[in-house]
Amino acid sequence: MLPEMRERDALVLMFLLEWGRPLRVGEIKRHLNMPHSTLNSIIKKLEKRGLVDWEEYSNVSLTEKGKKVSSHLLKHHNILHHYLVKVLGIDDKVAHQDSLKTAGLLSCDTIEALRNANETCNLEICKIALKDHQPLVKKEDLEIC
Repeated sequence: MLPEMRERDALVLMFLLEWGRPLRVGEIKRHLNMPHSTLNSIIKKLEKRGLVDWEEYSNVSLTEKGKKVSSHLLKHHNILHHYLVKVLGIDDKVAHQDSLKTAGLLSCDTIEALRNANETCNLEICKIALKDHQPLVKKEDLEIC
């Protein structure tokens, strides 16, 4: 189960995961078209949660915990997006935006049900659940979703 996450927080985490390297706030701002002050607030919040490492005027990078949460979140987003497009016939752009808004709010059980209800979906379901909504790094602390 993922910790509940707002759309913009999730977007920043998935963006950092997809780029795969530390980025400056200005680079993230430019690509995500987000006000600098908003992005700073998001990054500070993510840092407090232990999901990113950041010092002002330096690069932002995912922690191990952040990599696990963002990877898990990306799976939720992809399965939800696929379901909206393939099963419900929602426009791709609309499905993408709606998936960003809701992927961090849906349980792994719901995501798995959406995937199973979509016969054309061969995307991997969530494999890792984070105990007590706390992303943990140690393998023995992980459960199957």
